[in-house]
Amino acid sequence: GRATFGPFEVGREWQTISVATPASAWRRGINRVHVRFAHATRPVDVGAGGDTRALAAAVDFLRVNQR
Repeated sequence: GRATFGPFEVGREWQTISVATPASAWRRGINRVHVRFAHATRPVDVGAGGDTRALAAAVDFLRVNQR
């Protein structure tokens, strides 16, 4: 089954978002994590260069820790 967590507000500055999840949300082996955003903007539309891709956020890394 799928587990859903969020929504979480993402600001304009770099930030760390931590999410505690129950062990039952994970399974042994490969797990897929989908990060979805409610809004995206093309940089070309806001005067931030000529990039025409719809972009929502920059993600530096995603880490899963077992506690």
